[in-house]
Amino acid sequence: MSTLAIIISVASLGFAIVSFYKSHKVAKCQLEIEESRRSDEKAAFLTCQFHNDGKRRVLRITNKGNGQARDIKLLLDGIAVAEHPCWVSGQNEISIISGQNHADYLLSLTMSSPIPKEAQIYWDDDIKNGNVNKGALTL
Repeated sequence: MSTLAIIISVASLGFAIVSFYKSHKVAKCQLEIEESRRSDEKAAFLTCQFHNDGKRRVLRITNKGNGQARDIKLLLDGIAVAEHPCWVSGQNEISIISGQNHADYLLSLTMSSPIPKEAQIYWDDDIKNGNVNKGALTL
């Protein structure tokens, strides 16, 4: 009878160890999911596209994330936006966009100035510095 008791005790111990390991693994996954969710709440995600605001066409930078985007730098065809031939003087460069918001640049889109074909946006947010999004621009 003592042999049977030892076998049952060893089996119970093995079951307890496996259960503890699996429980620990599930808790770790839940923590990773929660940390990812919190990161998404603080992250910014910028996009850039031409937008018709009624009377004129503007270049709209949209923050689709929930976090604030800071230190924004925009390159059009590899040239800083304020140095691009289609830049309209008298406007400030955009440096901050809050979450779920946008900001517009007025550009001179004429036959005599080249229309930008590609945009590169660089920004920092609460999660990461040096974020970048690149994309083609279409009218």
